[in-house]
Amino acid sequence: MWQILSGVDFLHSHRIVHRDLKPQNILVSRDGSVKLADFGLARIYDFSSLLTTVVVTLWYRSPEILLGTTYATPVDLWSCGCILAELFLRRPLFPGQYEVDQLGKIFGVLGTPSEAEWPPNSSVVREAFSVQQSQGLDSLMAGLDPQALDLLKKLLVFSSDQRISAGKALLHPYFSDFGFTPLSVSPTSDFASEGSSDSMGGHSMSETSNSGSSEPNTSLSPNNVSVNTSMSPTTNASTSFSSHETSGDSLGDLSGNMADAS
Repeated sequence: MWQILSGVDFLHSHRIVHRDLKPQNILVSRDGSVKLADFGLARIYDFSSLLTTVVVTLWYRSPEILLGTTYATPVDLWSCGCILAELFLRRPLFPGQYEVDQLGKIFGVLGTPSEAEWPPNSSVVREAFSVQQSQGLDSLMAGLDPQALDLLKKLLVFSSDQRISAGKALLHPYFSDFGFTPLSVSPTSDFASEGSSDSMGGHSMSETSNSGSSEPNTSLSPNNVSVNTSMSPTTNASTSFSSHETSGDSLGDLSGNMADAS
C-alpha cells in the first residue's frame, strides 16, 4: 500500500490524475516492486481543465464522480481506500452493479450523507436514497490493524475536500510505525512543504532513511511510475480550477472546480 500511495503522490505532484486505480491496474514484480499501470484514462491537467465523469471502474469510483459533480486528484485516493479494504477483505468493498446501486452500497457502509454534506450541484438528488445509518468500518473490518483502519477512514471520506492526500497518507503512523519513510519524492509533493527536518518518531526523514535500518525496499522512485507521455496537457474546453490553499495540501493535490465533459 505504501508503494501504491508513493506512485499516486508522484503522479499528483506532477499534475496527473490516474482516474482508474484498481487491483487489475497494479503490477507487482518478482522483486516486490509495485508499479501503477494502464494510463488510458489518466490526464495531465492545468488550472484550466475539463474532465469527463465517465471514468474509474465502478467499484472504485468516488462519490463525487457518481454524483456528477466536479472532481480532481482525490478520486484516486478514494480508489486507494477501496483497494486497501479489498486487500484485507479479499473481496470488493463496494460491489455495485450500476451507478445508483454503487452509491447505495457506499451509503450502506458509510451512511447516507446529511443534507449539508450533499453537494448542491449534484445531478443526483439525496431524496432518491433512503436514509441509512453508518454500518461502520470498524465492525466490517474487524481484525484490521487500528492504524490501518484509521488510514482507511481518512481515504474513504465522502467529501473530497476532506479526504486525505497521497502525500499526507504516506506520513500516516500506519507506515511510520513500521519504519517506512519517504525515500524518493517529488519536489512538489506534500513532503516538500513538510521539509526534510520534519520529525517522524523522533528522527528527521533524512536521518531515518540513512539509519541503516532493515526495513524492506518500499521506495517507489519516479522511474518506477510509467506515465503515458503522449497524453495531451490541454483540453478542448476549460473551467476554473483551484487548489487546497487552506488545507496545506501540496500543489499537486487539487480538488477544485473541474467541469464535466460530454
